[in-house]
Amino acid sequence: MDISVERIDLRFPLNLLVRGVLVVQPADSAVDVQHPDTLLNLGSLNVRVQAWPLLKGKVEVDDITLKQVAVNSSNLMEGMCIKGVLGHFFFESHGIDLTKEDAILNNIELSDTHVQVMLADTTETPNCVKLESHTPYSEVEERLGRFTDAIGLHGAESPYRRC
Repeated sequence: MDISVERIDLRFPLNLLVRGVLVVQPADSAVDVQHPDTLLNLGSLNVRVQAWPLLKGKVEVDDITLKQVAVNSSNLMEGMCIKGVLGHFFFESHGIDLTKEDAILNNIELSDTHVQVMLADTTETPNCVKLESHTPYSEVEERLGRFTDAIGLHGAESPYRRC
């Protein structure tokens, strides 16, 4: 794997910013990859956590933001391939208690996202796919299908149903 990172910033107290991550699987005949394959292209990741609550076993997440992400699992998972783009993801949580193993999710935003999960014909298919959320999504598409048919979840012919 060839991994490159354009920029990493760590700011006080706990603010991590990573930009321009590129993960490429080089051509390798041993794993049936005949040309370089981009597995991850990450525009930016920002994580901001409050430091003081960590000393009390609590996590206060002010911000986890992912922007402009493209993912391709290629042949890394036997019987399954995941491809997609994530335009914007935001997560905020004030109330994660590590000792009680409790978490409060205050805000989750997902937009401009398209994900496709493809299963090989030999992979056992679940009865249903659970896609549940009480958060607003904007321009989000999910697809689950076989390598051979590529039928989506919201197609009338789809053999998959939401739980």
